[in-house]
Amino acid sequence: MTEPIILAIESSGTICSISLTERNKLIAEYSAYITNSHDRLLSEYVNRILPDFNLKITDIHAVAVSAGPGSFTGLRIGAALAKGLCFGNSPKFIAVPTLEAVAEQACNLTNCSFYDQIVVAIPSHKDNIYIQTFNTDSSPLTEVLTSTMDVLNSFNAEKTLFLCQQNLKPQDSRWLNISEILNASTIARKAVSLYLNSTFTDAKSFTPTYILDFVPKEV
Repeated sequence: MTEPIILAIESSGTICSISLTERNKLIAEYSAYITNSHDRLLSEYVNRILPDFNLKITDIHAVAVSAGPGSFTGLRIGAALAKGLCFGNSPKFIAVPTLEAVAEQACNLTNCSFYDQIVVAIPSHKDNIYIQTFNTDSSPLTEVLTSTMDVLNSFNAEKTLFLCQQNLKPQDSRWLNISEILNASTIARKAVSLYLNSTFTDAKSFTPTYILDFVPKEV
């Protein structure tokens, strides 16, 4: 069996990131850690990463995109690019649940057996957050929920590993900075297992997991 070559896109948050992997072997990753860069850089990164390794889109087995939740605008841009690349269902389209990918990567980076659960939290609108709880094998225990930051203090800090930004970290808790975990190669790692299980999505009908309706920024 030919090892799957996957082009992964992460655009759900601040980072704008593209990766190229052969199964779990990372070939390359191009990332920009600046805001409001997705519409300008994502397609440029795709146009660079394939020729850099003498590849064409027909050489790619699947395009994986971070499916959300996250930034409405970022998810929309990433989805549009992935859909365009998968026109005609070739390459295959893989929608990767963003928080599941983060939880799985955390289990690859640390010994999660010390905890009872993993909580992934990312900012939403204003003082709200998206939150999901996972078992220590990274399998979901809950759906993605929206809540306020105060809910994080309701978890047992000694038994919970938090994956979040520093401003969301409950006091005296054990945590990993999600900004250092959530990138295209994290999306690609989750995409490999979905590919091997033939868990594909119809690109034409795909809609990111927005959870909440779009709220324009105040100016």
